[in-house]
Amino acid sequence: MGLTISYTLSATRRLDEEEVRQRVQRTARYARKIGCAHVGKVLRASESDPDAPEFFDSVAGRERRMFGGPRTRGWLVEIWPGEGCETITLGLCRRFHLVTRPLKGRRGLFLPQFEPAGWQLDAFCKTYYAAVHGIEHFVQCHERVVRLLELWRGSGVRLRVHDEGGFWKTRDRAALAAQLGDHELFLEVARKRCWV
Repeated sequence: MGLTISYTLSATRRLDEEEVRQRVQRTARYARKIGCAHVGKVLRASESDPDAPEFFDSVAGRERRMFGGPRTRGWLVEIWPGEGCETITLGLCRRFHLVTRPLKGRRGLFLPQFEPAGWQLDAFCKTYYAAVHGIEHFVQCHERVVRLLELWRGSGVRLRVHDEGGFWKTRDRAALAAQLGDHELFLEVARKRCWV
């Protein structure tokens, strides 16, 4: 089932980690201001948040690993726009690419290394199931996700968004609500799948 917002954030200029952290903190403050149900801690990309609520993605032991592995650097925040909606993760992580450098004094030998290759985040947020709590609630959740993404537009960050509901381009709340189709049928299917 649809109504997912997929997005890519990528740096168009050189950013340092402190600037990325400040942007993520600003995002967390804005999420609280626009009425999101829960805003997680601002975390380094590889940090865990053992206090993360159950509705946030989690791994065994209820630890929360935000992103990546040992070479991942960056800052992220996870936000829950509202009941039924998936969480949205916003921030930037350093990308790395593998290069080979000649080994000094060892002709013909090369050493593989990882080098920084800019900042990026690819993610998505499905808002569709927020409709279990009413069409207006769904529209509000979808709109919150769009408003959070708008905050990242410009200032050295390129934002690409694919909104299956079309709201990113039109900002037409009625057209977005109409994307749900037969709301009674939706509720029946959702109940059978135990989302209510």
